[in-house]
Amino acid sequence: GIKISFANQDEASTVLKEIFKPFHITDTNKWSYFMENTLHPETDGTLSMAYDPKIIGSMASDALFNLASINLYPYWDRLDCPILVLHGAVSDILTPSILKEMQSHKTPFDYFKIPDVGHAPTLFDGDEIALVEKWLKETSI
Repeated sequence: GIKISFANQDEASTVLKEIFKPFHITDTNKWSYFMENTLHPETDGTLSMAYDPKIIGSMASDALFNLASINLYPYWDRLDCPILVLHGAVSDILTPSILKEMQSHKTPFDYFKIPDVGHAPTLFDGDEIALVEKWLKETSI
């Protein structure tokens, strides 16, 4: 896998603000919280991303970098469980046309649109968490 590391907090923030721009985290406190939970200090003083670096290995194929060429609907159509879609309203990935296409398939889902949030909703706000909690309580899983 690929391990991403940074010399210091400033370098990490500069790079990660670009990488995570689609998440639309504009609030300073939320960004600080995100950074605290995204970075892991290494023994050599550098900072690395707190994630499994093997995950990026699955994205190394050209097909995954060309999202338009991927057809996930055969898998989507086989889902047989309650589904909650949290749609960040300013997502550059889950677009209104993709949502409409998802709705045209047989797989039903509940949907919440979260304003002023990109892809993917981070669930920083109590209101966002409450939506998920309510859905979980009302849904037979």
